[in-house]
Amino acid sequence: MPEILNNFGLSQGVLKFGVVIVIILAGILIGRIIGRAIKRLTKEIELDKIIKDLLNVSLPLENLASKIVSWIIYFIAVLFALDQIGLGSTTLDIVLMFILVVITIILILSLKDFIPNIIAGFIIYSKGNIRKGIRLKVNNIRGTVISVSLLETKIKAGKEIIFIPNSILLKNRVIIRKNEN
Repeated sequence: MPEILNNFGLSQGVLKFGVVIVIILAGILIGRIIGRAIKRLTKEIELDKIIKDLLNVSLPLENLASKIVSWIIYFIAVLFALDQIGLGSTTLDIVLMFILVVITIILILSLKDFIPNIIAGFIIYSKGNIRKGIRLKVNNIRGTVISVSLLETKIKAGKEIIFIPNSILLKNRVIIRKNEN
C-alpha cells in the first residue's frame, strides 16, 4: 500500500522524523531554561550554605539540582520522541529499569560511608563525652576537639587541623584526657 502524502507532499515517515526532531530540540531548550531557573533559585536561597551550616558538609547541591532537573526534562523529551515512532512503551520499561539499577548502585556506593558516620554522629551527640574543648587521643592522633558535626569531628593537633570521620571514633579506642584547670 503506498504511503499517504500530507498536504505538503511529505510521507508519514518524514513527517514523524520531523516531529521527533522538534520534540528533542524543544526538550533541550526547555531543559536548559528550567535548569538555569532552578540554579538561580537555589543560589538565591543559598542552598549550599544552608547544607554546609546544617551538616557541616560542603555539597554542590545548587549545580546538582539544576543538572538533575535538566536531565529529567531531556529524558522525558526523548521518551516522547520515541513514542512518536512507536518505541515508547518497551524502551521506557528498559530505560527505567536501567536507571533504577544505576541509581541504586550509586546510592549504595555513595552512602556506604555516609550512613555509618551519621549514626556515629548521633551516638557521639547522645553520649556527650566528645565535645568542643575536650582533649583526646585516637589512632596516635592527639589534639583538642574544635567541633563535632554529624559526619566528622575536627581536631586541632599542634598547628594542624584534622578531620576524623565519626565512625572511626566509635570503632577505635579513644582516650579522653582531663583538662588540668
